Amino acid sequence: MNQNRHFTLIELLVVIAIIAVLAGMLLPTLNSARGVARRIKCTGNISQLGKAMISYAMDNDDMFPCYRFSATERWYYETPDTNPFASYIANKKGNGYIAAAYRNGFRHGLTCPERRYDASITTDVETTMGPSYGISVIIDRLVTGQNIAGNVKVKLSRYKMPSRTAVLGESTAYWQFWWRSPYIAARHKNHVNVAFCDGHADAVPFNKIPNTDRGEAASNHIFWVPVAGLSDLPLNNYSE
Repeated sequence: MNQNRHFTLIELLVVIAIIAVLAGMLLPTLNSARGVARRIKCTGNISQLGKAMISYAMDNDDMFPCYRFSATERWYYETPDTNPFASYIANKKGNGYIAAAYRNGFRHGLTCPERRYDASITTDVETTMGPSYGISVIIDRLVTGQNIAGNVKVKLSRYKMPSRTAVLGESTAYWQFWWRSPYIAARHKNHVNVAFCDGHADAVPFNKIPNTDRGEAASNHIFWVPVAGLSDLPLNNYSE
């Protein structure tokens, strides 16, 4: 009597169906875990940048780096001879950029893992220039005195609550971060990674960031403005 037993076609189909169901149940969890890992990587990137800015301020009269060091030099350029902030970023290897560059389909410097590139789009700065992180326009104004009455510069030591004021955030345009939606990038399930003026970084829900495009009073909110008396900053028409 033949003791060898083979699977019937029906049994094989049942096994395949069970495997498919299990895979369908596990894949969303795996995708979610990958998303969490990418968010954590992004938080680490912006945390590194934020801590570098704190170190820079400690060495430079309690002042953060500004957006422009000269007419041709920006805070995100990897040129230590002309960009004094660049030397504070370790292991850059950004092919000319210390942060936020994503050009020609390649990631450079400290870039959000959720950034996407589409070679067919040539006009959208989010896809062609590829900023990941931007410096707060308000902090830049405090460092340079630009657009502040009397060109008064404000040191970090005068910030009212540095742990609640952003110095860097995920951005979609021109390596700048400020209170209008195009300059705020919620790439992580509607969360935005932000580095604060005390050196810590966190993922902040998009709807918790004061935004004038939603009709909110952002120009005097502690998230953006760390000192009193600057609520009249004329920034609504600010551009690169």
